[in-house]
Amino acid sequence: MVELSLKCLNKDSIEQYQTEERTMMAFRVASSRFQLMELLNIMAKDEISKPEKQQQLKAELAAYFNAPIFNKCVSMGQIVKRQLKQTLQKNLALIQKNLGKFED
Repeated sequence: MVELSLKCLNKDSIEQYQTEERTMMAFRVASSRFQLMELLNIMAKDEISKPEKQQQLKAELAAYFNAPIFNKCVSMGQIVKRQLKQTLQKNLALIQKNLGKFED
């Protein structure tokens, strides 16, 4: 699927789709933040994956995002939380900024 998308879509279209999807994800995170935080906190305490898979994911995400902070994560929940922050940080900031305009 990824190869087909890369073959058929130009770079600008791909970036547009990524931006749109991240914006929708950020709205879902913002609207269900309490439930999401509860789930992530439970995931952080529970062993939901094998240690070697956690290590692999941490290393790959640290390399992909060039963000060594992933290496400090000690559970799958922390890895997922860090990845969401890494990916959606700009979109969530825009939502917060725009919400402030409407609440005045």
